[in-house]
Amino acid sequence: MSKKTVSDIRIAVFGESGSGKTTLLSAFFGKQQTDDFAEENKYYLSADSKMQGNILLENYYGMEQGHFPSSTFVFEEYKFSVQIPALKQKQSEFQVTWLDYPGKWWTQDEFDEKAKAEQLKCLDSLLSAQVGVLLVDGAKFLKEKEKYLRKLFEHFKNEFLRIEREMLQHGKQAARGPETWLIALTKADLLPDFDARSFERAVIGSSGKQFQDFAKQLKCDSFGCKYLRLASVKTGYSGEIIDIKSTIGIDCIAPAALMMTLEEAQRIVAQKAKQEPFGEQVIAKLKDFILFLDTIDDFLPPKFQVITIMLKALKISELLGAKLEDLRAKRDQYIKEENVLGATIASMVAIFKLSKENGIYSECQK
Repeated sequence: MSKKTVSDIRIAVFGESGSGKTTLLSAFFGKQQTDDFAEENKYYLSADSKMQGNILLENYYGMEQGHFPSSTFVFEEYKFSVQIPALKQKQSEFQVTWLDYPGKWWTQDEFDEKAKAEQLKCLDSLLSAQVGVLLVDGAKFLKEKEKYLRKLFEHFKNEFLRIEREMLQHGKQAARGPETWLIALTKADLLPDFDARSFERAVIGSSGKQFQDFAKQLKCDSFGCKYLRLASVKTGYSGEIIDIKSTIGIDCIAPAALMMTLEEAQRIVAQKAKQEPFGEQVIAKLKDFILFLDTIDDFLPPKFQVITIMLKALKISELLGAKLEDLRAKRDQYIKEENVLGATIASMVAIFKLSKENGIYSECQK
C-alpha cells in the first residue's frame, strides 16, 4: 500500500511550571483511549510511538488512583494519528503533533552552553508550530485575578524577547512563532460558573498593557481572540483528584487546533492573493476553496501547505456551515464511504460546534 501524505497539525503548549501541562497531555491522550470517547465521537487518537503512549497511559492510570504525574524534564514531540474504529484497515490521513517542554525553562536562568543550545533548538521547534496554546493557571487566577494575568503576560513577553536575542547571538533567526493562538484556562473546574466568554472578558478587560505588549512581541494581531476552558480532572478543595472522568474542554483541543489552522490558512491566502495581479478573482473564489486549490500552495508558507490536502479532499465550507445533527449524519456517511479524512474532519467540526454552544470555547471579533 502506497504511503499517503498526512496532514499534520502542530500544537505548541506554553505554560509555567505547575500550570498543568503534563497532566493535560496525559488526560488528553488517556481519554482518547477510552471506549466511551471512540463510541461517542467515532474516532480516537493513537500514539505513533508506543513507548510514549505507554508513558502517558501510566500517568493517566496513576491519575485514576489519585496521583498527579511528575513534571516534564525534557523536550518531547508526541505524534498522534487519527483512527476511525469502523475503518481500522484504512491508513490515517490526519495527525496531531503535541510539543511539550519543561516548564522550568521559563523560570530557570542558569544553563550551561550545551543545555542552552539544546533549549534553543527545542524552542525553535515550538515556535514553528501552527497553533500556540498559552495556559492560564486557574488556581492562580482564582487567587490573584488580574494581578496574575498581567504578571503572566509580562513574564512570557520577556521570555520570548530573551529567546529571540539569544538565537540572534547564536547566529540564528528566531521563528516568528505560531500564527494563531488559543488562551486556555486550566483547572477550570475551580471556576464552575466561569464560561469561556467570561474568561475572555477577564483577560481582555483587566490585562492591560502587558497583554498588548505580549501580542506585539508575538507579532500576532489575532492574539487574544480565542479562548478555551480546560480541566484535566475534577479536584476537591485541597486540590486532590476526585473524578478523572469529569473533564472540561479536553475533547476540543484537537478540533480547535484544526479549525484555527484552517482559518489561518484562509486568512494567509486572502491576504497574499490581494497582492497578486489577479487578486480579486482569487478572493472571490475563496467562498469555495475547491475552485482554486491547484494554486493555493503558492500563497501558503510550508507549515500550512499540509492543509491543502484537506481542502482538496473536501468542501470544508459545507461542513463549517452545517448544523450539529447534519454534521453527525455527514460523518456517518463518510464512514460508509470509507472516507477517513472526511469522517475525521466532520467529527472534529461537530465537537468544536458543541464546545462553542456549551460555553467551553469562545472567540471574539468574528
